Amino acid sequence: MRASRDTPSTVGADETERSRAEATLRGSEEGFRHAFEHAPMGILLLGPDVRIQRANRAICAMLGYAEEELLGRVVTELVHPADRGESERLHDRVHSGEVDEIAAERRAIRKVISPRVTGQLQRRATPIIASRVTIAASSSSLQPSVTAGRSGRTM
Repeated sequence: MRASRDTPSTVGADETERSRAEATLRGSEEGFRHAFEHAPMGILLLGPDVRIQRANRAICAMLGYAEEELLGRVVTELVHPADRGESERLHDRVHSGEVDEIAAERRAIRKVISPRVTGQLQRRATPIIASRVTIAASSSSLQPSVTAGRSGRTM
């Protein structure tokens, strides 16, 4: 005799499976959180409106801001004014789905001096989580950007 879907044995199996899935998800979230917080490269998590939702320690140190100062800002506010137009066009290409990701080097606005950052932007296809990730590394050793040119390269 087969058990019906509502018998205690199938309900218990479903609960066990759900508990395992939740534990796996928690472990994955903890791993991501640790990697995000302790990454040697700067990482920004952006919403679909390109507003900063999270910023790791490295990007905060690179730009001279506390995370609280970055949250809610449109990421292009941190791009040098001369580079903003191109950055916005590239963000639009990702947002429209024309491309899934971009990589470019831009000058960034820092509280005291402006480093040069290389960033990568990726569009997440997951319908539940519409977010973007930007990863940046200082390529100027925090030298003022006034003396540096703009690459404009995209990948």
